[in-house]
This record gives sequence, C-alpha cells and structure tokens, in this order.
Amino acid sequence: MQKLPQVLEKDIRYNEQNMKVDIASVRFLRALAYFYIARIWGDAPLISDVVDNDFNNRQRESQARILDFVQQELVAAAAALPWNYNGQQPEYLGVYYDQGGSFWQSRIASKAACYAMLAHLNAWRGDYASCESYARLVYENTSLGNYTFAATASLTTETAGVFGGQNNGVIFALTADANFQESAAKGHLEDWTLSTPLVDKTTPDIFIPADSILQIFSEPNDQRFAISQSGAVTGDYFRNFTNPVPMFSKIKARSFTQEPLYNDFQSAIVITRYEDIVLLRAEALYYLNDISNAVVYLNTIRTRRGLTEFDTQTGGNVLTAILKERQRELLGEGHRWFDLLRNQRADLYSGLSKDQIQAGAALWPLAQSTLINNPSLQQNSFWK
Repeated sequence: MQKLPQVLEKDIRYNEQNMKVDIASVRFLRALAYFYIARIWGDAPLISDVVDNDFNNRQRESQARILDFVQQELVAAAAALPWNYNGQQPEYLGVYYDQGGSFWQSRIASKAACYAMLAHLNAWRGDYASCESYARLVYENTSLGNYTFAATASLTTETAGVFGGQNNGVIFALTADANFQESAAKGHLEDWTLSTPLVDKTTPDIFIPADSILQIFSEPNDQRFAISQSGAVTGDYFRNFTNPVPMFSKIKARSFTQEPLYNDFQSAIVITRYEDIVLLRAEALYYLNDISNAVVYLNTIRTRRGLTEFDTQTGGNVLTAILKERQRELLGEGHRWFDLLRNQRADLYSGLSKDQIQAGAALWPLAQSTLINNPSLQQNSFWK
C-alpha cells in the first residue's frame, strides 16, 4: 500500500484509478485477516505500517481496538471499490488488468464484499442495527453486484458451482483455480472429508456422524439432504449414508492431473455468499424485534431448498430456526462456530461450559513458537 505511489510515479502503464482500487483491495484483505485474528485469538499485535522486520516484539492490542480498525478499513475500502468489474462503475471505468467482469466475479474485493463483512463485524459486536443496515445494502444491490441466490445443485457441483469460486451465488471467495496452477493434493477440505468413490480412500479422515446428520437435516423434502421413512436418500450434501462413516460430499472441486486419475483439489474458500447475508439479516431483524420480517428472510432460504415456510405458531423459537438454517445452508463453510459464539450458544454444542467460555476457552491458545518469537506476547489466560 505504501509503495504503490512509487509504481504510479515510475510506470507509465499504471494509473491513479488502478492505484485507488488496488489499495482498497489490500485494505479489504488486511481487514478480513484481522477480523479472523480477533475472533480466533482475541487481542493481537496490530501492524498497519511498513515494519522493516522490527515487528517481532510488538505487544498485543485489544480485540476492541482491532475491530475498530477493521471497521475503519472496510468503510474506506467500500468507498473506493466498485460493485463489480464490468468497466461501467464510477469507481472503475474500463477493463481491469485486461480481464472482463466475469473473470473477476467473486474472486476480488468489491463493495458487496466490504458491506457483507461489515454486517458480520457488527453482528459480532452486537450492533444489530448496523448489521441490518449493511446486510440491507447487500440485499438491495444484487443487480449492481451481479450476485444472486445459488441453486441447490450449484452447492454440490464439482467445478462450475459455488465452490469452484467463480459463481454468481458467491460474494467473495479465496480461489484455488487449477487453470492457474493453484490446485493442490493437500490442504483442502476434501483431503479430509472425501472417500470412495470420489477419492482412493476407504473412509474419510473427518466426518459428521449419521445421528448428527439426521438431527441437522430433520425436515422432509430438503433438497440438500433428506432421508425418507423408507430410507431413500435425496440431496448431495452426503454420500455413503448407510456406511458406518458417511461422506460429506458437498464440497468436492477436484481436478484430474494425469492418468491414472490423480486428484488435485481446487475448491475455493467461500468467505461469504448471498444466502449467508440474507440469513444474517434475518438474525439482525430478530434482535431488533422485527420478528415478522426476520421470518420472511428465513423463509426466503427455506423455500428455495424445498422446505415449508416457518410457522411462528408451531415452529418454535425463531432465532433457533435461523441458526439451524444457517447450519444447514452453510455447512462446511466455516460459520457455525462463530454463529454459536455470537449468540452465546457455544456451551450447548461444544462441551465447554459457560464459565469456561467466559474465562477465555473459546479463544485459541498461541503457538509456543509464536511466544518464543515475540517475548512481548503472553499466552491467552485460559491456556496459561
């Protein structure tokens, strides 16, 4: 960020429009990284300048200070970024780095990506009025951002679907495209979750037990996964359900690199997609005591996945229903733990008591190597 003005000065091919958008993109990525750091470890060193290798002994800033910084950066980035890169947005006119708008779809920072993360940030802080405001911006500008609801089939399609990365259902993802040599045999979720017949592995390394799957997908006709009274399975979130170890097959973006077939994986890490923000808006409306509209947005997702509309008279607690729908829709995408913490429900599912969570058990411990590299840091209190 601090060097780009020198590029502008010395490279006639570079221009101020590019520099403005590039700096905003970096601010978005830095804010995204710090949002995860603050939620996972709490307090952390906050580095916002050129460090010249002197950062090892920086002390931790408070989580609140880091979240303030994240908010500041996302607001600044949103002001400079276009909704999409079709070359017709006032923030960026023309072709961005010689590629059309479809090339950049969901794989680069945008206004929608900033507003989506601002919605999550404010939900995490308990400011649901701001959360709803930012989620509404995402919801009301789908045509500008060129994102929409994902078809159920695209949630489990191997390469052209949501987890291929470039999909109109995705607002922002970190891609791993085999066309650019970004795929890998290790390090992707599929390396742990897939088994035969998709990969040469008898049982997956990690899995969801069958009884838990039935508790999560407990309603009939769910297009993502359902099992009838006769035992017939529909939906492609899971395969081998009758085996002792079911396979989580929702995410399976494979690329075949040679004969005999050798699997590389190229699934994107989907940071946020449209359904995530619609359900987050439902959560915000619940906390703002607008229950009727919260149910409207909840049902927007339910009916698209084959479920009946939620009935406030017979369906139980609305917030519980919203969180369960987030669990079903976003399964495997890294949201559930933060959803539970944000809503003070982690003790119901994690084995941690409320007292342990209050004492800091929900924060990860710092690695020993980190403590050695930076003596100014102290271990998180619960893990000392």
